[in-house]
Amino acid sequence: MEKKIQIIIQFVEKNYVLSVLLFAVFFRLFILLFIFDEVIIFIDSESYIIPAKQLFAFDLSQYDCTRSFGYPLLIAILQVNLKHVIYFQYIIGIISLYFTAKTLLNLNFSKVQGFITTIVIHIISALFFYESSLLMETLLLFIFSILFYLLSTNYLKQPTVVMTSLLIVLFCLLILTKPFFVYLPFLIVFLIFLSTRTRFIFQQLSLLILPSLVFVMWCGFVKSKTGYFVTSTMFGIYKIQNCVYFAEKGPKTYQWIIDPYVKHRDYLLKKEGYAAMAIWKAYEAGEFDTQKKDFLALNKDFEDFAIQTISEHPFDFLYQVIMRSWFDFWKVDINFDFTKFHFKEDNVLVETIWVLKRIPKMVFFGFKWMFVGLTFYYNYLYLRYRKNFTLFAYTFIVFSSSILQALATYGTNERYSFPFEIIIICVVVNWFLKTRFRSCFFIKPFI
Repeated sequence: MEKKIQIIIQFVEKNYVLSVLLFAVFFRLFILLFIFDEVIIFIDSESYIIPAKQLFAFDLSQYDCTRSFGYPLLIAILQVNLKHVIYFQYIIGIISLYFTAKTLLNLNFSKVQGFITTIVIHIISALFFYESSLLMETLLLFIFSILFYLLSTNYLKQPTVVMTSLLIVLFCLLILTKPFFVYLPFLIVFLIFLSTRTRFIFQQLSLLILPSLVFVMWCGFVKSKTGYFVTSTMFGIYKIQNCVYFAEKGPKTYQWIIDPYVKHRDYLLKKEGYAAMAIWKAYEAGEFDTQKKDFLALNKDFEDFAIQTISEHPFDFLYQVIMRSWFDFWKVDINFDFTKFHFKEDNVLVETIWVLKRIPKMVFFGFKWMFVGLTFYYNYLYLRYRKNFTLFAYTFIVFSSSILQALATYGTNERYSFPFEIIIICVVVNWFLKTRFRSCFFIKPFI
């Protein structure tokens, strides 16, 4: 047995990247052949499919601007063939792991440590789940894996024109996929300033100009279609979700919003313990039909209601942001449809997988909260001793994103953290390997 392990270790050391890619490919093939090979369709999936069909037909006359161009354009390029989209997501998922493997080397992982870390990533993260889902999260993960790799190459301390150009392309693609990430270039510029002070001013400014222009152009396109300079026609729903737990305190002039909103919130809390989608449930139930308003007009009323309610009750808003939205960002949620498994008739096997699935979920939940703690740890190390700048940058980006996402809206916030899952695992594993925990029985053999 030891001889076989030594052979594997030697192969990994000689063929590190190949080992990671082979494992990633065989892992997906095994699941596809023996466990699960369906396209997972979410409620959100339809909002990508419809604009993808319009883009494929080169007809934007009915484009409703609920989603930006990024992910629907990918679906359109693949001819709106959902199976092809999922296969493509498997491919970019594997490429994401290639960049992760290179990132681990830049973080001074040994090749064996890096290989084992990629195995851990496959076991405890939701990689395959999202790669099998018609959602933009896998594309976002792909972009972020390249971004975090670039940041591990000392770019923040010595920016180059080539790297800056590549980052600009990544930021533009990211904003086209999810306009929310318009803040990211500003975070990177801030980090460059921290590490270089006044040098590389041209690169700093160029990182902001084109991504900001893409954002403004998208909002301008939405305005041309709707009359509102916003990122999505769901702008009001996003805002009103931020006051779901204190909606009854809203202005009485909006009682027609308060009553159905609170009713569906209380029903969802009683039935599911989760009320983020209450406004959607009220809308889908036709609760606002008596107002004789279209979707855009309703969103404007929702926005006005949210602004007034939040401004009058800022502490309720902050409580929801911290205790609901921000906390949910660090949750772990994977929901496979077990009826689609190849062996769904075998109840014992399905139940066994269900139990086993909970173990990595609990482990990853612990990883996420360890990452929160390490955020303060690496911030202290950098600000006090100017040490571990790359890890400081990673934790700063992820933690800032968790706060900004919580402030932006309250929805499926645990899903919003998926693009950062790989780097969260890498940072936590790095800490285990570089501290006194490196002598633990489950870590020592791999050092």
